[in-house]
Amino acid sequence: MAKLIPEPELAVIEALVSAHPGGIAMRDIQDAIGREIPYRTLQYRLKHLVDAGRLIREGDRRWARYWLPAASESQAKV
Repeated sequence: MAKLIPEPELAVIEALVSAHPGGIAMRDIQDAIGREIPYRTLQYRLKHLVDAGRLIREGDRRWARYWLPAASESQAKV
């Protein structure tokens, strides 16, 4: 059975993404968290949030940016 990710840790990532309506890169999320989080761990958590529909990912590799679903919809209307 997969280890559950603590909800407060996911909420921190969502809060950082919501503060950047233009989207935010994974490296910027990692820098903003302010504590050591392994790259692969953050990558896994972001994938979990995207798969759950809580975040939207656009782009590939280091050019990927993350948005909240509501921010993505409003950006599409512009």
